[in-house]
Amino acid sequence: MPVYQAGNIPAGKVGKDGRVVIHAKEYTPGSTWKKGFIEVNLFAADTPHGNADLTRLNELERMATKFLKDMGWHDGTAYRFEVASTIPMENANLKAHYINTKVLFKVLNTME
Repeated sequence: MPVYQAGNIPAGKVGKDGRVVIHAKEYTPGSTWKKGFIEVNLFAADTPHGNADLTRLNELERMATKFLKDMGWHDGTAYRFEVASTIPMENANLKAHYINTKVLFKVLNTME
């Protein structure tokens, strides 16, 4: 599936391959971890009759919860992320439904 950042999304309906759109949100400072959310929208084109492709949406939701979790180190700083919630939604203009996936992202707070 093609991947786009918010603000750089092509116009027009979603094609048969679907679409991924990522929205990065601001983090909230914490004592040990800086926490923030990233929204990942996984789109599936509607059926030819204009209905949601429920089979594909279920697959996308399962994939999101399976693969959008990790922990590790980058440049000496610990991080972790995991799915906080998934919500099926509709975008009539794109003739698609999607899974809105909120991913909680934590980075070890080494500066505060």
